Amino acid sequence: MKDKIRMILREGIVDDNIKRIAIFDFDGTLIDTDTPESGKPLWEDEFGFEWPFKGWWGRAESLDSRIYFEKSKDKLSSDVYGKGISKNIFENNPILKTLQAYREQSSRPDTLTILLTGRHSGVGDLVTDILNSKGLTFDDYIYKTGNLDTADFKVEVLNKLVSKNPRLQEIEIWEDRDDHLPIFQAWANNQLFKVLVHHITDATK
Repeated sequence: MKDKIRMILREGIVDDNIKRIAIFDFDGTLIDTDTPESGKPLWEDEFGFEWPFKGWWGRAESLDSRIYFEKSKDKLSSDVYGKGISKNIFENNPILKTLQAYREQSSRPDTLTILLTGRHSGVGDLVTDILNSKGLTFDDYIYKTGNLDTADFKVEVLNKLVSKNPRLQEIEIWEDRDDHLPIFQAWANNQLFKVLVHHITDATK
Protein backbone atom coordinates (compact mmCIF):
# COMPACT_ATOMS: atom_id res chain seq x y z
CA MET A 1 0.00 0.00 0.00
CA LYS A 2 2.79 2.46 0.88
CA ASP A 3 4.51 1.86 -2.45
CA LYS A 4 1.25 2.51 -4.27
CA ILE A 5 0.67 5.74 -2.36
CA ARG A 6 4.19 6.96 -3.10
CA MET A 7 3.64 6.18 -6.76
CA ILE A 8 0.50 8.31 -6.64
CA LEU A 9 2.27 11.21 -4.96
CA ARG A 10 5.55 11.26 -6.83
CA GLU A 11 4.73 9.81 -10.24
CA GLY A 12 1.25 11.21 -10.79
CA ILE A 13 -2.23 10.85 -9.35
CA VAL A 14 -3.85 7.67 -10.64
CA ASP A 15 -7.04 8.04 -8.61
CA ASP A 16 -9.42 10.61 -10.09
CA ASN A 17 -10.99 11.07 -6.64
CA ILE A 18 -7.77 12.64 -5.30
CA LYS A 19 -7.86 16.41 -5.86
CA ARG A 20 -5.98 17.79 -2.87
CA ILE A 21 -2.72 17.44 -0.95
CA ALA A 22 -2.35 18.48 2.69
CA ILE A 23 1.25 19.07 3.80
CA PHE A 24 2.32 19.21 7.44
CA ASP A 25 5.67 20.28 8.90
CA PHE A 26 6.88 18.34 11.95
CA ASP A 27 8.81 20.46 14.47
CA GLY A 28 6.75 23.25 16.00
CA THR A 29 3.86 22.64 13.62
CA LEU A 30 2.40 19.20 14.24
CA ILE A 31 4.56 18.20 17.20
CA ASP A 32 5.75 20.52 19.98
CA THR A 33 9.38 19.43 19.94
CA ASP A 34 12.08 21.11 21.98
CA THR A 35 14.33 23.69 20.38
CA PRO A 36 18.02 24.06 21.29
CA GLU A 37 17.01 26.97 23.54
CA SER A 38 14.59 24.86 25.56
CA GLY A 39 16.11 21.41 25.18
CA LYS A 40 19.75 22.01 26.10
CA PRO A 41 18.97 23.56 29.53
CA LEU A 42 16.46 20.78 30.16
CA TRP A 43 19.13 18.22 29.38
CA GLU A 44 21.66 19.84 31.73
CA ASP A 45 19.15 20.23 34.55
CA GLU A 46 18.06 16.61 34.25
CA PHE A 47 21.40 14.87 33.75
CA GLY A 48 23.94 17.24 35.25
CA PHE A 49 26.10 17.80 32.19
CA GLU A 50 25.85 19.90 29.04
CA TRP A 51 24.31 18.77 25.78
CA PRO A 52 27.14 16.63 24.35
CA PHE A 53 26.83 17.60 20.67
CA LYS A 54 27.41 20.68 18.53
CA GLY A 55 24.21 20.34 16.51
CA TRP A 56 20.60 19.83 17.52
CA TRP A 57 18.12 19.25 14.70
CA GLY A 58 20.15 16.50 13.09
CA ARG A 59 20.54 14.56 16.32
CA ALA A 60 18.11 11.76 17.12
CA GLU A 61 18.87 12.49 20.78
CA SER A 62 17.00 15.81 20.47
CA LEU A 63 13.82 13.76 20.08
CA ASP A 64 14.61 10.86 22.42
CA SER A 65 17.26 11.44 25.09
CA ARG A 66 17.46 7.72 25.82
CA ILE A 67 19.31 7.13 22.56
CA TYR A 68 22.42 8.84 23.91
CA PHE A 69 22.48 6.68 27.01
CA GLU A 70 21.88 3.48 25.06
CA LYS A 71 24.97 4.28 22.98
CA SER A 72 27.13 5.54 25.86
CA LYS A 73 26.65 2.96 28.60
CA ASP A 74 30.37 2.28 29.03
CA LYS A 75 31.21 5.99 29.29
CA LEU A 76 28.79 6.88 32.08
CA SER A 77 28.55 6.14 35.77
CA SER A 78 25.80 3.66 36.62
CA ASP A 79 23.60 6.27 38.33
CA VAL A 80 23.78 8.69 35.38
CA TYR A 81 23.22 5.85 32.94
CA GLY A 82 20.24 4.56 34.91
CA LYS A 83 18.65 7.99 35.15
CA GLY A 84 19.09 8.64 31.46
CA ILE A 85 17.80 5.30 30.26
CA SER A 86 14.70 5.39 32.44
CA LYS A 87 12.74 8.00 30.49
CA ASN A 88 12.74 10.35 27.54
CA ILE A 89 12.88 13.91 28.88
CA PHE A 90 11.45 15.32 25.64
CA GLU A 91 7.66 15.00 25.56
CA ASN A 92 7.02 15.62 21.83
CA ASN A 93 3.31 16.28 22.30
CA PRO A 94 1.01 17.08 19.37
CA ILE A 95 -0.02 20.71 18.89
CA LEU A 96 -3.75 20.66 19.36
CA LYS A 97 -4.89 23.03 16.63
CA THR A 98 -2.73 21.34 14.03
CA LEU A 99 -3.82 17.94 15.31
CA GLN A 100 -7.42 18.92 14.63
CA ALA A 101 -6.47 20.00 11.09
CA TYR A 102 -4.59 16.74 10.55
CA ARG A 103 -7.64 14.71 11.59
CA GLU A 104 -9.89 16.68 9.27
CA GLN A 105 -7.52 16.36 6.30
CA SER A 106 -6.65 12.69 6.78
CA SER A 107 -10.34 11.78 6.87
CA ARG A 108 -11.08 13.36 3.49
CA PRO A 109 -11.31 10.83 0.64
CA ASP A 110 -10.19 13.46 -1.89
CA THR A 111 -6.99 14.35 0.00
CA LEU A 112 -3.53 12.84 0.38
CA THR A 113 -1.66 13.86 3.53
CA ILE A 114 2.11 14.32 3.53
CA LEU A 115 4.63 14.96 6.27
CA LEU A 116 7.28 17.29 4.82
CA THR A 117 10.00 18.17 7.30
CA GLY A 118 13.47 19.65 7.45
CA ARG A 119 14.50 16.79 9.72
CA HIS A 120 17.12 14.79 7.85
CA SER A 121 16.32 11.38 6.48
CA GLY A 122 18.81 9.94 8.97
CA VAL A 123 16.29 10.48 11.78
CA GLY A 124 13.29 9.73 9.57
CA ASP A 125 12.54 6.34 11.12
CA LEU A 126 12.52 7.89 14.60
CA VAL A 127 10.20 10.71 13.52
CA THR A 128 7.88 8.18 11.90
CA ASP A 129 7.89 6.09 15.09
CA ILE A 130 7.03 9.14 17.21
CA LEU A 131 4.12 9.98 14.94
CA ASN A 132 2.89 6.40 14.85
CA SER A 133 3.02 6.22 18.65
CA LYS A 134 0.54 9.11 18.73
CA GLY A 135 -1.73 7.61 16.11
CA LEU A 136 -0.57 9.97 13.35
CA THR A 137 -0.01 8.31 9.99
CA PHE A 138 0.56 9.86 6.58
CA ASP A 139 0.25 8.81 2.99
CA ASP A 140 3.90 9.76 2.58
CA TYR A 141 6.78 10.94 4.76
CA ILE A 142 9.34 13.19 3.09
CA TYR A 143 12.56 13.92 4.98
CA LYS A 144 15.29 16.32 3.98
CA THR A 145 18.09 15.14 1.75
CA GLY A 146 20.89 16.99 -0.02
CA ASN A 147 22.45 20.35 0.79
CA LEU A 148 19.62 22.80 0.13
CA ASP A 149 18.36 24.81 3.07
CA THR A 150 15.03 23.63 4.41
CA ALA A 151 12.78 26.16 2.69
CA ASP A 152 14.39 25.60 -0.72
CA PHE A 153 14.18 21.84 -0.23
CA LYS A 154 10.46 22.07 0.55
CA VAL A 155 9.80 24.29 -2.47
CA GLU A 156 11.64 21.77 -4.63
CA VAL A 157 9.39 19.01 -3.28
CA LEU A 158 6.28 21.13 -3.88
CA ASN A 159 7.32 21.74 -7.49
CA LYS A 160 7.83 18.03 -8.05
CA LEU A 161 4.44 17.20 -6.55
CA VAL A 162 2.72 19.74 -8.78
CA SER A 163 4.54 18.63 -11.93
CA LYS A 164 3.70 14.99 -11.29
CA ASN A 165 0.07 15.63 -10.34
CA PRO A 166 -1.57 17.91 -12.93
CA ARG A 167 -5.10 17.19 -11.70
CA LEU A 168 -4.51 18.90 -8.36
CA GLN A 169 -7.08 21.51 -7.41
CA GLU A 170 -5.74 22.55 -4.01
CA ILE A 171 -2.75 22.30 -1.67
CA GLU A 172 -2.84 23.25 2.00
CA ILE A 173 0.37 23.75 3.97
CA TRP A 174 0.85 23.94 7.74
CA GLU A 175 4.13 25.59 8.82
CA ASP A 176 5.44 27.34 11.94
CA ARG A 177 8.61 29.11 10.83
CA ASP A 178 8.17 32.83 10.29
CA ASP A 179 10.97 32.98 7.73
CA HIS A 180 9.42 30.21 5.64
CA LEU A 181 5.96 31.74 5.39
CA PRO A 182 6.76 34.45 2.78
CA ILE A 183 8.69 31.89 0.70
CA PHE A 184 5.73 29.51 0.63
CA GLN A 185 3.30 32.35 0.02
CA ALA A 186 5.35 33.57 -2.93
CA TRP A 187 5.33 30.03 -4.32
CA ALA A 188 1.57 29.83 -3.76
CA ASN A 189 0.98 33.07 -5.64
CA ASN A 190 2.56 31.55 -8.75
CA GLN A 191 0.29 28.50 -8.88
CA LEU A 192 -2.78 28.13 -11.06
CA PHE A 193 -4.80 26.42 -8.35
CA LYS A 194 -5.75 27.21 -4.78
CA VAL A 195 -2.96 27.13 -2.19
CA LEU A 196 -3.56 27.88 1.49
CA VAL A 197 -0.64 28.41 3.86
CA HIS A 198 -1.45 28.16 7.58
CA HIS A 199 0.93 29.75 10.06
CA ILE A 200 1.19 27.80 13.32
CA THR A 201 2.32 30.01 16.21
CA ASP A 202 2.90 29.57 19.93
CA ALA A 203 -0.55 31.00 20.58
CA THR A 204 -2.16 28.09 18.74
CA LYS A 205 -0.53 25.32 20.78
